[in-house]
Amino acid sequence: MYMPREEELTEGIIKIATGQFDVEILHSIQLQNIGFVTLGASLLRCANVTALDLSHNELTTLEGIQGTAPSLQWLDISCNAVTSLAPLECCKKLQVCRARGNRLSSFAPLCAKIHSELRSLYLQKHDFTEQNPVCADRAQYLAAVKLAFPNGIRCLDGHYFLQQEPNPTFVNMGNDEVFALPPSKPWVQPTLSGPLDPAKCGVMPERAFFNLATECKKLAATELAETKSAT
Repeated sequence: MYMPREEELTEGIIKIATGQFDVEILHSIQLQNIGFVTLGASLLRCANVTALDLSHNELTTLEGIQGTAPSLQWLDISCNAVTSLAPLECCKKLQVCRARGNRLSSFAPLCAKIHSELRSLYLQKHDFTEQNPVCADRAQYLAAVKLAFPNGIRCLDGHYFLQQEPNPTFVNMGNDEVFALPPSKPWVQPTLSGPLDPAKCGVMPERAFFNLATECKKLAATELAETKSAT
């Protein structure tokens, strides 16, 4: 659908883009390549939105995103001209923030955003392209990330880390879009063979680790069923 380029995003544009008249019922909004510079009051009534794609526009500020604060979990503002993520401080449920290709030149504005729910942050592509200026000095960038995430972050720029370690260790590249994090409860019940200790299992992709634990559960259930049928 053709969308005219506008200086400010409006609720009317959102209605046209989504095909919904009532923006209060929207859970997902995609607004790529429209060309708006500011959000204005367009998101004021979008309190149920969990996923918001504002990528490839000309945003210079995220002021106005506060309307999505009660429910926003996934945000893509890639390839804009944003200089600060501070307006996201109110988005306490935000889990994934894609902000590569913007103009974030200091990590300080990001610190206001950091909270326990955030599990995935992209400030550049995994191959180090579409960087924010803050990513230019890699050593300083990683040091600032560790300082801001003392308990570790699950995914940074498409690279996964083990949260169990106080200083995150690189595991491998991954896709946060297809890999849903498991719940915090143990993946294998202690009654089977004892809790799995990641430090003793070696370093492996988390997806492979999760699949291995799932297979262990299946094998244990099969053995239990066979034992019962034999008796």
